[in-house]
Amino acid sequence: MPGGRPSKGKQQQYPELEELASWFHRALTAAGYGSVHEFLGRGLFEKNAVYGVFGATRLLTLESTQSLAVALRRNPAQVVPIWTRAKEARDRAVLAAQRAEEPRVTSWAEIPMPSLALRNLLEAQSSSVESLPYELLAVREPVLSTVYVRQQVRARALPDRTHREDPAVTDVGVKERAKSNAPRAVISIPDALEQHDHLLVIGEPGAGKSTMSSYLARSLSRLWLLEDSAVNAPITEPLVPLRVPARSLDGSGSWSAVLAEAACRSFGRSLLQDPDPGLFADRVQGARWLILVDGLDEIPDPRLRGEVIRSVAQHARPGSDYRFVVTTRDLPESELAPLHTSNTGSYTIQPFGRPELEEFASLWFTAQQVSYPSAETDRFLRETSEGRLRELVRNPLLAAIAAVSAVKEPDRSLPASRISLYDRFCTYLAGDRRGNRNPLAQLRRHYEDDPERLDCVQWLHRSRSEVLSALARRWLESQGTLWQAAVEWTRERAPEDVTLVEGWRDHLWEGLVGTGLLVARGTELRFLHQSFAEFLSAKSHADTVGDDFDEVETWIRRGLQEAERTFALFTFALWAARPGHDMGTVVDRLLSSLDSRRLLLAGRLMAEGVAVPDDVAVRVIDRLFALVRNVGDHDGAAEGFEVLGALFDHLSVSARLDALTSDPNVQISRRVSALGAFERLRGDERAELLLAELLPSVYAKALRQCAQIAVRLGPAAVELTRQRALRMVAEQDSDTSDRTRRCRGDAGSRAGDRRS
Repeated sequence: MPGGRPSKGKQQQYPELEELASWFHRALTAAGYGSVHEFLGRGLFEKNAVYGVFGATRLLTLESTQSLAVALRRNPAQVVPIWTRAKEARDRAVLAAQRAEEPRVTSWAEIPMPSLALRNLLEAQSSSVESLPYELLAVREPVLSTVYVRQQVRARALPDRTHREDPAVTDVGVKERAKSNAPRAVISIPDALEQHDHLLVIGEPGAGKSTMSSYLARSLSRLWLLEDSAVNAPITEPLVPLRVPARSLDGSGSWSAVLAEAACRSFGRSLLQDPDPGLFADRVQGARWLILVDGLDEIPDPRLRGEVIRSVAQHARPGSDYRFVVTTRDLPESELAPLHTSNTGSYTIQPFGRPELEEFASLWFTAQQVSYPSAETDRFLRETSEGRLRELVRNPLLAAIAAVSAVKEPDRSLPASRISLYDRFCTYLAGDRRGNRNPLAQLRRHYEDDPERLDCVQWLHRSRSEVLSALARRWLESQGTLWQAAVEWTRERAPEDVTLVEGWRDHLWEGLVGTGLLVARGTELRFLHQSFAEFLSAKSHADTVGDDFDEVETWIRRGLQEAERTFALFTFALWAARPGHDMGTVVDRLLSSLDSRRLLLAGRLMAEGVAVPDDVAVRVIDRLFALVRNVGDHDGAAEGFEVLGALFDHLSVSARLDALTSDPNVQISRRVSALGAFERLRGDERAELLLAELLPSVYAKALRQCAQIAVRLGPAAVELTRQRALRMVAEQDSDTSDRTRRCRGDAGSRAGDRRS
């Protein structure tokens, strides 16, 4: 080609092409050419293309770039990695420019009218809120927004093995720790979302994780549907919510296809049509998605659970079109590790304090339209103010179950243990009588002219408890579908004198959903709450375990795992409740080992209200106190105090905790932990007095513990703790100033010595 000078128009230079341009300039000089114009005089290349390479304004194909290198007498392989880096950088720049030009909404005032596809999704989501089956319970169903009590979360603290409590050896970090450990460290989920792109929220069974994500999804959906005003929007950024159970993310294909399938399985017939996967491929109408992944722990297969965790982590990268709120029970940190990133906040959902319980009770009894709501509220709060029940109703689900019981049977005492709360609730739902209705009598009247169908539906109705137990076991043990399992169970166990008539599947479906313990999601069933599946499955297992409990070691191993602990405790407690079963032998088996985890499991069994012989109980309590006194912070002490604080049936425990709290020879953090356990058992003026005595001595981590105790004790205790935090900051400032003056004085002395 003929040579010449570059065209006149000014072309844009790209920084990502400068490395390649520099390489060619060096090659040009090494080849003996004085200028690009001189090289072009050979007529081998089109001039604008060559000037584009040397001027960092143009990227040729790899083949053309290598040809240019050969013409300059260079090895063409040398230019490949440089060209590859240039192309990748250029592609990233182009992609970033394209994304920058996409429409984006940055405030709720800018949100557009939702498209038909988005409206379909949001309307289905807004109506699909997780709630108890109030109609079947024969109580009034309250609107979620009228009884929802906003819960708080607390940042999860990482273990700090290097922490020292001696103020003389603390560093400047104490000042910041003192501030962060104050009571205000407890925040709301919306506030946490303002601080982090993504959230991992951990809580015990029934802690309110699902209700929290349901309420957030519903609130944001209503804002996009213009059903609520954005003046009080829960989050600053206009996010489009999608709440799905973690179990529904087990599909194959692309991420957008998995989300579309999860939406179909979650909202089912509430959707007018199945959403297109393209809806979830990137931002929607300029807004980011808020994917609320509920119940990570409910995926029974650890391998599949790990795949879901890794998928979420991959799409939670910085700059992503997705934000996430993931809820779960506590899982091993090794499993959750992919979610521990710099832009993800890790929090623990806080149980109800007394103010939250009072708010809930007032809202609940008002919504029930009882004759004297304030009187019923006061009665409920009095009945739940002492003993084990006081601690149980700090769990929102158990508080709701207790409130249902208070409305249904106002003249009957509330259940006093977790097991009895679940048992009474399931009895309400699965019992044959609700109000004045007798379902079997209704079936006989309805099908009296069709004896064959009557026999079928009566057998299906009587078999509901067995089917529920089988489905509960399936739910906890595999990822398979419950509806298919119910159909298979019915086919296999139908007696010879019962004919499964045409339409029997419809009767089965209606009967199972009618229990209230299962909810329909499209063509699939799922349990109302994971803990109900655990309770029903535990009853099934307890019925089959023999008097000598041959499988005790298997269940002990399950009880040692965080994810299965509730299930194992239910099974042990329900087995112990059967005549002729002695829990003392099981506890003896646990105490035969020096493993502190087995000791803690024994204590947790007693904390469930399971009766054990007095001498066995004394051995457990003695060993628990030895554990909390003698081991390091991360060898079971914290869990030991947690268990001791739940032993309401053993009066000696509170007295020993009081003595431990007051013992000046015990490490201060251990004394504060003892106070926390004492407060859970007693919660009276003595706990406030002990807190006031301890506060002048606490530092850093111990102050955080005091803050948590103070919140439970009330405003006066909170103020005492806040004042201690402020004094710690002032003491740290004073110590820093003293050290600075001493350092300056020492430096001056050394300088004077040198001058001498």
